[in-house]
Amino acid sequence: VGVKAQVGGQLLTVKFSEGATVTEGDLLFEIDSRPFREALRQTEANVRKDEAELRVAEANLSRDQARLKNAEAEARRFEQLSREGISTRMQEDEIRTAAEVAAQSVRADEAALESIRASLESGRSAVEQAKLNVGYTQIRAPISGRTGSLLLHAGNLVQANGDQPLVVINQIAPIYVTFGVP
Repeated sequence: VGVKAQVGGQLLTVKFSEGATVTEGDLLFEIDSRPFREALRQTEANVRKDEAELRVAEANLSRDQARLKNAEAEARRFEQLSREGISTRMQEDEIRTAAEVAAQSVRADEAALESIRASLESGRSAVEQAKLNVGYTQIRAPISGRTGSLLLHAGNLVQANGDQPLVVINQIAPIYVTFGVP
């Protein structure tokens, strides 16, 4: 198996020697995780910001729903007063318009709420990706076997999925041999 890095960065340590026998899961390399940890902190902060925006949007929606309820009740009262000839048509139109504005405000709040929820879900996904990247800074042996020549040493920069593997591990148990019989 050719062992490659899944993230790029500076190779900090090599935890084995050439020709060593390793078991599956052994730590082979460590890549500098600081940039990835900072990216994780930033995405977590963005999620907390989105959660706060969500609470504000929910409060705005509740406030506007209460205003809508009040405006609709007032519109019904003025409609009754207009039928009885107590209020003017202009007052009734103003109150009805205020109720329509309140209804549109509620719809806008609901749309904003959906947008913030989508942003929050995107942020949570980014946090999971950042956690994966932090985990990829530790390269572990995918199989048990014997390591070959070390192709990169501590201090080198590695690329994510580079062309050349960091080391090749050869499986020795079980071993299969193919040969021709004369």
